[in-house]
Amino acid sequence: MCRLNAEPPCTSGAVRLAGGTRPSEGRVEICQNNIFGTICDEEWSNEDAQVICRQLGFNDGDGMEQGLKLSFHSNGFVHIGAVAVPSAFFGRGQQHIHFNSFGCSGNELRWSACTFSTYTRFCGHASDASVLCLGKIVLLAEKSSSYI
Repeated sequence: MCRLNAEPPCTSGAVRLAGGTRPSEGRVEICQNNIFGTICDEEWSNEDAQVICRQLGFNDGDGMEQGLKLSFHSNGFVHIGAVAVPSAFFGRGQQHIHFNSFGCSGNELRWSACTFSTYTRFCGHASDASVLCLGKIVLLAEKSSSYI
């Protein structure tokens, strides 16, 4: 039987998104020691999200901007590549928390090339990190200070 959108097998380093309504959004879960676990959102950045999205296949060919740029233009257009979303926006994970923080430049091909901390003693699932892998989009909006 063929299953569409099958979850990736839990092999060391695999990444999946959970809790979102689209394949391009959700809580970030990474496989370590044959268990998918979450990332604490401490120091979670758009550069980190860029790398996660790239590893999941939302790469430059799919519209992701190389070296994420979030730019606001005077004409009201906004260009966005990938967005880091904190505070368990797509729900709290139930499994192990594998990492406390990430440090990606945004140019890495896989999360394992970034620096990271495995010390998670003071992190709970209320701080699970999420991403929006938006590709290259343009939004027309009035000038404001609102966030997406």
